[in-house]
This record gives sequence, C-alpha cells and structure tokens, in this order.
Amino acid sequence: MDNKINFSWIAKCVSDSMLVSQIDNPMISKLKKEDAKKVLDISKKLPAKKETLSDKETKLINKYSEPKYGPIFYEIKGVVHYKGRIGETVIIQYVESSKDCLLLAHEIQKIAWARGCHVMRVPLSSNDLRERYKTAPDNTLFELSKLSLGLIRSADVSITVGDEEDPEWSRGLEEKLAYGAKASRARYNAYEKARGRSALLSIPIKRKGFVSQEKYFSVFYDSLKETFSKKMIKIIDNYEEQFKNKDLVRITANDGTDLSFSIKNRVLLRDDALAPEKKVGGEHYNFPAGEVFVAPVETSAEGTIIFDYVTPRGFGLIRDLKMVFKKGKAVEFSAKGDGAKKFKKFLDANTGKKDMIGEFGIGCNPGAKFIGTTIVDEKIYGSIHIAIGWNKGPFKGKNEASSHQDMIKILKGKQGNVYADGKIVIKNGMPV
Repeated sequence: MDNKINFSWIAKCVSDSMLVSQIDNPMISKLKKEDAKKVLDISKKLPAKKETLSDKETKLINKYSEPKYGPIFYEIKGVVHYKGRIGETVIIQYVESSKDCLLLAHEIQKIAWARGCHVMRVPLSSNDLRERYKTAPDNTLFELSKLSLGLIRSADVSITVGDEEDPEWSRGLEEKLAYGAKASRARYNAYEKARGRSALLSIPIKRKGFVSQEKYFSVFYDSLKETFSKKMIKIIDNYEEQFKNKDLVRITANDGTDLSFSIKNRVLLRDDALAPEKKVGGEHYNFPAGEVFVAPVETSAEGTIIFDYVTPRGFGLIRDLKMVFKKGKAVEFSAKGDGAKKFKKFLDANTGKKDMIGEFGIGCNPGAKFIGTTIVDEKIYGSIHIAIGWNKGPFKGKNEASSHQDMIKILKGKQGNVYADGKIVIKNGMPV
C-alpha cells in the first residue's frame, strides 16, 4: 500500500466521523414506571459492594443483570455497577482479496472494541457475487436473503471497506440480475427503515481499471486526505450557502448541455467528515467525501445533458452518455461505442423508478480526479453529477427503485455553468 496515509489514521478519522461508540441502554426507557424509579434510585448509590445493598435492591439488581435487559446492572469482584449505556453493533464489510482492506477493517474493529462496541467482520467479493449469479437456480434469485436483512436491521453502524475487484463482473448475467431487482429494491427499503449509520470507505485494491495503477492509488489517497481538510469544508460551506432555499437549477455547457430542474422545498445535504450530530442527513457517509447534494423534485427535470463518466456497478465504463429528460424521466440516451448498449442492459436489469432523476450533486474534493470509481469521480472539484433511481433515505426524496446510478459531468474547461434561480453560481466549473 502507498504509505501517504496510514491505516490507523484512516480508521480513527472514520470512526470519529461515524460516532462509533456506546449508546443509551434502550431497555431503561422500556421499564415500567415503578421499576424505572427504583432502578434510578439504585443507580445513584453505585458502584457499591453488594453486601451494602438491601434485599429488595439486590433482588432488582439480579433481575436486571440479565443480558436481555442490556444488562442494566453488572457485578465485578463483588462490586455492583450501573450500566446506562451499551455498545453499538458495528458491521464491517471488506473486500477479502485485498490485504489492505483486511488490515483497515481490523484497525476499525480494534477502535470499535476499545469503545465498547460489538463487531462483526464480513468478507465481500464481486467474483463471488458473479459466481452466485452463475451458479444459483434462477428461482432463488427472486428471494430476499434473511441473512442480508438481518445484517441491515441489526447494525447501528455499517462500514464497507474497499473497491470493486471487477468493474464488469455482471457481463453476460444481465438477465439474471433482473430476476433479483425486486429483492434489491426491498434491501434499499430495509436500509431506510433500519435508520442505522452507514459508510462506504473506498480504498484502492489491485484490479484491472481505467487508469494506471499509479494514478488510481495516488488519486484515491489524495482525495481521502482532502476529506478531512479545512479547504474542502470551506468549498462545501460556500456551495451550501449558494443553493440554500433555491428553486430552479439550470446546467449548461458548450457541448449542448442544457438541463433544468427544481429543488424547491427539498433538503440541501452535504457529504463531509462531520459527525452526524453536526449535520443534516448524516445517516450515510462516503470516504472519500466531498459534495453538496439534493434530491430534485422528481418530475421536474427537462432538457439534455452529456455525462463524461458513468460506471454502473458491474457494467464497466460508459463515456459521453447523452441523456434527454422529460418530466423528470430519462427518455432518450446515446453514447460512444457500446455505451448505450451497456446502459440499456443496466436499466433492463433494474426495476422501479430507475430512470427518474434522483439526485443533483456538486463535487467539492480538490484531491479527486477521474479513476473510474464513482465514489471518487463524483467528488471531482469542477464537476457535477446527476443520479437516476432510488433517492429515499438519506437523500430525502421519493423514488423507489433497485438502483441509484450517479453520472458525472466535468464542467471545468468546458464552459460548464450552473444557475440557481437565474443567478450564475458556478462558472466554468468553479464557484463564482
């Protein structure tokens, strides 16, 4: 691994941003009023040796020392303690083929343990995912895994570490992906209802990519560094102020792009390294971070836009994707080479409002450059991105779909401008 950033530093920054810690024992608020008062009275006397407590107090302590209550009380070497807080459940998913991902997952795990949390590590592999679609009977692909739901519902914090091993893992399996589209949509809905805090912690892995390995690694770590910089926060602050309480957004460029949509009464959000308690919409995090984003009014998008980079998960890279929106829906698209064919396969493999505008985002990370990994590409300072598909949950939108697809447009150097209620706020990709 490149030594510009060390594992322990990344793990500490991410754990702090995610507020990985203990939480108030939920069982205390569920006690009957009479028991709640008695528990509170006892807690004021603790810690204390067991023999100094009354029989009634001891009886209550014994009852609420059971794990099903948290527990509320515990005893060590004859001394009774009150446990008003319990450890969060932290699930860390990591790309198993990468030693770097394993080591970083382990560093986060150690921090979580030290903070009193309960941790489960789960290995990931796009190669395994491909093998599953190739091997499993077709009828099982329609099912929603109870294991998957269990992980979603049980996690207070969920962190995924790594990048895709194979950016085109779905080739030849598009029809089978479509079988599982409804289950994928149900997983999105489960994430929304679970209300846990989640993060995608992307770090580079050895893989076949779209740029050199040297650039791939360098840009990844430069953008991770900027995630925790004051410089990036100032850029985000500025854009947040410029788009606050606005209605009509218009994007133009010298390639024929002219797209408008409304963000009226929609919550303006920020993707930064600030803790959830310090921001609006802190349920999900990206590392690298660096954008201001919003869910447009879903039926409001009208016009044409050309995207430089689109990398649907498992479908590879699409360049120069031209898209026409009417009443919020992508009704036409074309691209260089086999790009349009790839994009159609992606849409056909999904379900729901997969082709409705779902997000407008502005890249704010000075360390980000194109490497073919969406989480980095969408943060490029001097770019914007539009997403189609699912935008509920942290986006605060209304689309229900089995996919959320970001599409990146570079404004800088292309006379790319963005207007808010008729006033230019981004000129040639840079803030005015």
